[in-house]
Amino acid sequence: MKNKKTQSEIISEKIAFSDDAFRIKVVDSGTGRTKNALHEEMEIKYFYEGSSALTVDSEVITAKAGDVVIINPYEVHTNIRLDEYKGRYYNMIFDVDFLSSFTNNSPNLRAILLTEGRKFQNLISGNARIERIMERIIEEMNEKKEYYREIVRNLVGELVFILLRDYLGSGNGRNSAADKIDKVRLVSPALSEIHLNYADKITVEKLAAKCGLSKYYFCRTFKNVTGKTVIEYVTEYRITLAELMLKDKSARVGEVAALCGFCDENYFHRRYKKVRGTAFSKKSRQ
Repeated sequence: MKNKKTQSEIISEKIAFSDDAFRIKVVDSGTGRTKNALHEEMEIKYFYEGSSALTVDSEVITAKAGDVVIINPYEVHTNIRLDEYKGRYYNMIFDVDFLSSFTNNSPNLRAILLTEGRKFQNLISGNARIERIMERIIEEMNEKKEYYREIVRNLVGELVFILLRDYLGSGNGRNSAADKIDKVRLVSPALSEIHLNYADKITVEKLAAKCGLSKYYFCRTFKNVTGKTVIEYVTEYRITLAELMLKDKSARVGEVAALCGFCDENYFHRRYKKVRGTAFSKKSRQ
């Protein structure tokens, strides 16, 4: 029997839209701490101020003003709250079938992303055309002038075609949404525990218990979802957060190591070298 989820472990699985005939919304957001989220809808974050850090599945992504982050259907994602990373962004979420009834040649995102298991590149930097499209969508959604819905559909269609042409990866049956979603639900309490309490002692036994699974089945499912063992995932996540914190040249390595869950500075250096393949140095802080 599975453990009852705590408030910090809840993941959203259904996005509410104000109008079922126009299933899209755009919200001005900040990168404060959020719960792990997972949903079928497409999510596109357009960053316009400062820098931000977030986790998408097993990867930590840093984004700056002008960057776009794509959240594919059923990718677990959360913002990382660090003092140096408090940027702002517009968050656009739309139904995967948003374009299907608009024109005859609309792309079938449901088939491409959910059936074939393909996914868009998560981080897009330096694409001025996508930036302009996002800014126009934001403007139309904010002003809501006559025919804004038709204009927004056209703009989203243009954006999606660019993504399909330039930023679509190949299919991966192991991580296709159909195969993945049930497994993600099973290990989501463990992901929340790691993302929220990375500074604490984390054991496989504790994570398996939070998920209500046997240690063996939990480890196998966790690796299937993330592509990494629990120890690999926790260590890489801690090291990436330490790297982000150490961009601040005044931060001390030992203090940051402790904040990220390493027992001492020497242990941090050993794990860093094993994961990154090179010793931590001043260049690592650039």
